[in-house]
Amino acid sequence: SAYNITWRGPNGLTANGKRSHPEWMGFSGGSLEIVIDFGEPVTISKLGVSTLHYPTSWVHTPADVSWQASLTANDWQPLQPTTRNEQGTAITIAPQQLRYLKIKLQAVEAIPAGLPGAGKPAWLFLDEIFAD
Repeated sequence: SAYNITWRGPNGLTANGKRSHPEWMGFSGGSLEIVIDFGEPVTISKLGVSTLHYPTSWVHTPADVSWQASLTANDWQPLQPTTRNEQGTAITIAPQQLRYLKIKLQAVEAIPAGLPGAGKPAWLFLDEIFAD
């Protein structure tokens, strides 16, 4: 799935880790690509996407997350994190100017054996994207 979004900033409303909350957007299996247009060049040093890990309901954190930046939406450059959390869903980078941000999230293709839904594609739940 691919989504193009015009940045309006985070609305500050998060699901606070609750599995059943209207702020979650759920995607089943495969990969998700989000392109954000900030409308003008901005300088960014921290990025994040809030995800849910709730394996009893087949919801898992992404298997992989990649971040790319561009000033023109044609010359994408991978962002090189200076720090990242274990899941790669929050990173810091050297301050970089960009207008467009591309986030690619890969869902767990097959839930591991021994967990509910074993062998099936996992769900990916997102509720907020942060850029600072």
